[in-house]
Amino acid sequence: MILEKAWAKIFGSYKRIESGFAVEAIKALTQAPVDILPHAGQGFEFSKEDLWAAITDAVHKRHPLVAGTGDDTTNNIARGHVYAVLGATLMDIDGTSHRVVHLFNPWAFSNYRGKVPARLNPKIRQGFFYMLFDEFLSSGSAFGATTVARVRDGYSVSARRFAKQEQRISKVVEFDVASSEPFSVQLEWPSSRVMERAGCGDVDPRIFLRVTTGNVSVSSSRSALQEWANQPNVRVDLPGGPGTYTVDFFAEFPLGPWLREIVLNTYASETVTFKDVGHSRWPDTIVLDGFTRPDLNQRFTEVREEKWWVGNLATFWTTGPTKDAGLRISCTGAPASGSGPSRRRRILTGFASRMDARA
Repeated sequence: MILEKAWAKIFGSYKRIESGFAVEAIKALTQAPVDILPHAGQGFEFSKEDLWAAITDAVHKRHPLVAGTGDDTTNNIARGHVYAVLGATLMDIDGTSHRVVHLFNPWAFSNYRGKVPARLNPKIRQGFFYMLFDEFLSSGSAFGATTVARVRDGYSVSARRFAKQEQRISKVVEFDVASSEPFSVQLEWPSSRVMERAGCGDVDPRIFLRVTTGNVSVSSSRSALQEWANQPNVRVDLPGGPGTYTVDFFAEFPLGPWLREIVLNTYASETVTFKDVGHSRWPDTIVLDGFTRPDLNQRFTEVREEKWWVGNLATFWTTGPTKDAGLRISCTGAPASGSGPSRRRRILTGFASRMDARA
């Protein structure tokens, strides 16, 4: 209750902290990497086997998990609510082994009614109960997604702020790592709830983040799943290992001229210090590959002529010769609907972030 009151104080009232995704509160509390695993009906579905593997792996690693409900529920599960996911295991029900998920309602009671009989849920009136994994994630289920907080013992955040003088910002920095433990690099900006509290609108970010060491290079851009969950960050995960790591990032906030700074951080077992290397040249070209529609698998160049703008956004891309080596975006096996050059140009808006959203 104290944490909830503090959260409400930040945003001005309890009304302003209603609704949203659990990822927002978890990220604010821990700054650890957070993953969202959508269930059926959300448009970003993982397979049943992938979900089971991800949940059991997180339980084994003792990562905190929660599952959220929407407006429509089944099995007498509360609407618009978040439950703690305590475990995932096999349970014998009348001689047959079933996958079950162990849940806890923070209201400290539950009215679950389903295929797990009451005799196997002795603590249901205290909020603890099991339900079938199929009930937990089936189409029409109460739970829309599971959220995993990748919290690790002994890990902390090292952060640095970067001033954004114009609509765009690009930087190259380095940091040294001595440990062999895995770590994450995250680029973050204010959440939609923070912006609403400040009376500002959405910033519609276009982000690219890359971390390189030796012959290893890992990159990421903002995905449609992150947009759906209102996650104001982009992240790359590294396996760890001693050495010098180079970070280069490009960030553009076409609807957020008021935004003055963004934050780059590491979530690691040691403290790191970011050292300036320089500025990256903003890429005006992307190279796509791995799409099922052949005409997408080529080089595209951003068109900045005023006639192609919508408001203050350069929204079109075109094919053609360029000296730029290009930012490579791979989306193996991703379907791409629509046809014709105008459709192709529209889906390339904002290079990486809009590619994820449209493809």
